[in-house]
Formats: sequence, structure tokens, C-alpha cells
Amino acid sequence: MKQEIPWNRLAVEAFVIVGSILLAFAIDAWWGEFNDDAQGKALLNALAEDLQQSAALLAISKRKHQSILEVSKLVLDYGEIGTLEESQKSDFENAVGGHFLRTRYRPPLGAVESIRSSGRLDLIDNPNLVPTLNQWVAQVNMLDSSQAALEEHFYERIYPYLAPRIDLEDLDKGFANYVEIPWNQIRTGAYELVDDREFLSMIYMHWVLSQNCLTNLRIVEDQLTKLLNLIQESTY
Repeated sequence: MKQEIPWNRLAVEAFVIVGSILLAFAIDAWWGEFNDDAQGKALLNALAEDLQQSAALLAISKRKHQSILEVSKLVLDYGEIGTLEESQKSDFENAVGGHFLRTRYRPPLGAVESIRSSGRLDLIDNPNLVPTLNQWVAQVNMLDSSQAALEEHFYERIYPYLAPRIDLEDLDKGFANYVEIPWNQIRTGAYELVDDREFLSMIYMHWVLSQNCLTNLRIVEDQLTKLLNLIQESTY
């Protein structure tokens, strides 16, 4: 007797098998999408934390750069007159000493570099975020170059020029980076520099380089504000 082929049962089994495969693909795709979303959120959170810290550091550096600019301007103002009253000597000495208070903006770039080197820029949904981030990094690098030029001018021109003319005991480079200058603890003839044309030309260049730093700082600040706004949009 010829055995009848159970077409209905085979059809049901085939349907179940195909359905299982499709379900497995769907689950895998859902899990992959879930992981991508989780990674994207983690990257955004890390980036937001770094950028908020960058904003705080930028505000501090901006104030210090402004202070350095102001002391250069004060030295130049006195230099234009060429002489000092007795009551002005301390003010001039403090202005000269203010050049030893150095600063340099170095934002944390860990999360930024992770995003740029991950090869998974697709995890960032906002299409404006990555281009803006790249522009910000380029501007930070430009700022760092201007800050390096300012430091180089100070340490290669101003500091060596002052060393034999003013008692700089304890005012080495490391000390000068962090601590207020104790003019009242050292013997100084800083006021004698008020009509020193060579010194004043160095201070003028220092003032120009300080202006460049502040200009670049403001550009970095504007771009940083855009970035923070974009991240806020992406997390809601």
C-alpha cells in the first residue's frame, strides 16, 4: 500500500523552522540595536562629562590669560611714560611679576578621542555633532599652538632677560607656574625696567601673543557651547 505524504505536517514544520530562523534574526537585530543604543548613550554621557569639565577649565584659563594680558598692558602704559613716581614702583613691580603666573588650557580629550577612533560614528544620531566635535578639536589645537608661542616667548626671551637684572631667587619655572610671587621677600629693581626699550619691546610682543590666546580661547568657548547644546538635544 502506497504511504501518503503528510503534506500538512511537513508544511507546519517548515513554517515553524522558517519562523524560528526569522525570529532569531529579529532577536539578534534587536539586541544589536539595543547594544548600539546603549553604547551611543554611554559615549554621549562620557563626552558630556568631559566637555563640562572642559568648560570649567576654560573659564579658569580665560581669567588667567586676561590677567596676563592686563599686566603686560600696565607695563607698557608705564613704559610709555618712561618714569615712575615712588608710589607707582610697587604697582610696576607687581605688573612685571604678573608675567610669571603662567596658564595653559588643556581640556580632557579622552571621550573625544574614543569617539573619533572607534570607527562607530554611526552610534551618534545627531548628524551635526561629529563635524562640530572635529571643528572644536581643531580649534583647541590652534589655541594650544598660540599658548605654546606665548610660553616660548616668556621662557626664551623675558625670563632670561630678567634673570640677571632682578633677584629671581626661588622663582624658577615650576614655582612660577603655581604660586604668587613674593616680591616682599626678595630684593628687586624691577622698576628700573620702565625705560628699558628692549625689555618693553619684549613685553609688547608678549601682549600681542596674549591677545592671540584670548581670541582663540573665545573661539574655542563658542564652539564648546555649541557642542554642549548639541549633546543636550541628543540626550532628550
